[in-house]
Amino acid sequence: AQALDARRKKAYRYNELIEREGLAAEVVTPWEEPQGYHTYHQYVIRVSKRDALLKHLCDSGVDCYIYYPFPLHLTQALEFLGYRKGDFPNSEKAALETFALPIYPELTDEDQVYVVEKIREFYKQ
Repeated sequence: AQALDARRKKAYRYNELIEREGLAAEVVTPWEEPQGYHTYHQYVIRVSKRDALLKHLCDSGVDCYIYYPFPLHLTQALEFLGYRKGDFPNSEKAALETFALPIYPELTDEDQVYVVEKIREFYKQ
């Protein structure tokens, strides 16, 4: 439970930093239902120019990852269902716009500030 609480605090800090840096128009942060409880095993954001931003962050030493590069209906495991590209355009768009920022209990406040500064640097250049 302590690790989950730490992850949640890190997620809320990302949310605050992204908002404070004026990035809310560029970065869609994870949404949490009021009656739900997000564990933030991953902190997945949605952005435009995802691949360019990802490269910028990686070049700056930020360890980011695309966990879901394909929408489920286009994976080999579900091809038997017969869905094709274009059948679920929202899922396909999300697969092209999302990736995870680093989040773990030991992540420092300074590291989070650095990550968000690098995002700001990319969008505000």
